[in-house]
Amino acid sequence: MCIRDSYRLVGVHSTDAAMNEYQTLQPDLVLIDAEMKHLEGFTCCQFVSQAAKCWSTPIMMLAGSDEPKIIHQIFEAGASDYIAKPIQWTVLRHRVQHLIQSYQTSQRLQQINIDLQKELHACTNNLQEKIQEVEHLNQTKDDFLNLVSHELRSPLSNMRVSIQMLSRLVNRGREICGETAIRNTNCTKTLKYLQILQNECEREIDLVNDLLDLQRLYANSQPQCVEIIVLKEWIANLTAPFSDRASQRQQTLYAYLESSLPSATIDPTSLARIITELLHNACKYTPPQGAIVLTAKVVDQTLCLQVSNSGVEIPECERDRIFDRFYRIPGGDPWQQGGTGLGLSLIHHLIHYLNGSIRVTSHHEWTHFNVELPLNQQ
Repeated sequence: MCIRDSYRLVGVHSTDAAMNEYQTLQPDLVLIDAEMKHLEGFTCCQFVSQAAKCWSTPIMMLAGSDEPKIIHQIFEAGASDYIAKPIQWTVLRHRVQHLIQSYQTSQRLQQINIDLQKELHACTNNLQEKIQEVEHLNQTKDDFLNLVSHELRSPLSNMRVSIQMLSRLVNRGREICGETAIRNTNCTKTLKYLQILQNECEREIDLVNDLLDLQRLYANSQPQCVEIIVLKEWIANLTAPFSDRASQRQQTLYAYLESSLPSATIDPTSLARIITELLHNACKYTPPQGAIVLTAKVVDQTLCLQVSNSGVEIPECERDRIFDRFYRIPGGDPWQQGGTGLGLSLIHHLIHYLNGSIRVTSHHEWTHFNVELPLNQQ
């Protein structure tokens, strides 16, 4: 046979023998004659086809003719290809070669797939271990921050009371001493240093409170006290102090409150924190002669707030990260005003806690924070 020189051939004369040899050799191709004296070719093909599914071994049948009925029987029996008699040996050799090459390629691909599956499984297990390790570290960090925050709260409160008492004593002494105290530079310096102490103490208390609020939000234990508030009057009263602050910094604050703003059933403490933090952030990063704009309106039972400020842009690559705890944009504080990187993270969690959303856009020297909150909280 013309293919004997290229391949090792094993011949059998019964279905049982074919099955035995197939299981033993696991050949690269099975060649079956559909018409043999002691072997029914189609039946043998069916048996071999069932066994070959595990290895996807190709089966070629030699057919007595290429009538449609015969061809249909060949493929129904599970053959991969066929060649009709009289056999053209060159055609047979090329078809056998093609089937074997395809089979061997398929086997290699299957092995590659198995190896990749093993590697993927190993990488997945490694990734899960790393995720668990990171989660454990995050939990440890959160527990540490929670512990430290609680431990710092009491001494800071005591410091605040002590500073207040010292301030009262100094002021009382100044009242008693009158003009002498006013001319005394040591007394003036004492008041200055007490004011610094008080400011720094308040800053540390705010930091501790922010950390505790964040921990409560992470634990889903932040208290929510829902009230009915008249939005237009409430927002106007809340933002009034920021007008003076903006003026002192040579900024201008504009508040555009929709005239038809209705009442809302919402947690006023959380809403106040969101608005004041956004305005505080805007004042902090708006240059002198810049503008800060607050707008409030209601669309489809949703309170839509926007706080915009001129003079700065947030790079697109930083816009998602600004809501991460302790994250501050590198080089984003040209006036060196400091900060902890907790404010935006806190309001981000507060907004989601109130079932709302926040997004930031920044272009043409303007930055816009857009907040949407359900008008009526449950």
